[in-house]
Amino acid sequence: MAAELLASLDDAAAERPVDVEAAWAAGIERRKLLMLTFLRQPEVEPTNNRAERALRPAVIARKVSHCSKNQRGAEAFAAFTSVARTAVKKNSAAIADTFHMLLRSVPQPDST
Repeated sequence: MAAELLASLDDAAAERPVDVEAAWAAGIERRKLLMLTFLRQPEVEPTNNRAERALRPAVIARKVSHCSKNQRGAEAFAAFTSVARTAVKKNSAAIADTFHMLLRSVPQPDST
């Protein structure tokens, strides 16, 4: 199975050689105006530094807790972090209130 997959990838690569530098340059050319949006619109920040700083506490928490042990845990952590950061960004009165509202709207399983 692995040999077939490798052969298939080799065939695909042989059919269409890619000039990596040319592809990179073409991508830059196509996105040039988008990459310079911050020069035309002062409200657009030139870096993603604010977003990186906002994610830092979540990254540290993940590292300290030795990461998620499975995919479901990773997805739950990502969802929790996303909701919490959105609540902070929207100046929510309290993050706890946001989660309380969300949890009240989740159907509870039958206890029968």
